[in-house]
Amino acid sequence: MKRKRKPRLKDIIPNDEYRKEIEQGLLSGKNWIGKDGVFSTLLQSVVDASLEGELDHHIQESNELDQSNRRNGHGKKKIKTTAGELEIHPPRDRNGTFTPSIVEKRSKLIKGGIDEIIIALYARVIQQEISIAYYSRCMVLNILQQQ
Repeated sequence: MKRKRKPRLKDIIPNDEYRKEIEQGLLSGKNWIGKDGVFSTLLQSVVDASLEGELDHHIQESNELDQSNRRNGHGKKKIKTTAGELEIHPPRDRNGTFTPSIVEKRSKLIKGGIDEIIIALYARVIQQEISIAYYSRCMVLNILQQQ
């Protein structure tokens, strides 16, 4: 039986530049959560992507019911999360029938504590990656000192 590989940070955050920015922020002691926290922009991008997926599903369902509907830009909305206040860009549809479930209309909170779950999952993976990188550097320094 093949052993299942644990997800690496590069699997979760494929953008090299953004991944390095997070790693540097964590290694330098930058706050994890809060206004300028490491996970604030990460959580913002996850929420925006989730809203986009919800709208795609809504439009697909509308078109299957022979209701012509399509995208109609994005709005701006400030929400409060455990990672601090974020500005998200919820998408809109032409008919105005889209009601997101993650961040409901006229609500300033993420529904269901999903922000806490996302932060916990990313923190766990990042902690593993940073530990591996730290111990690898220590081993290299130890070998260099012995020579």
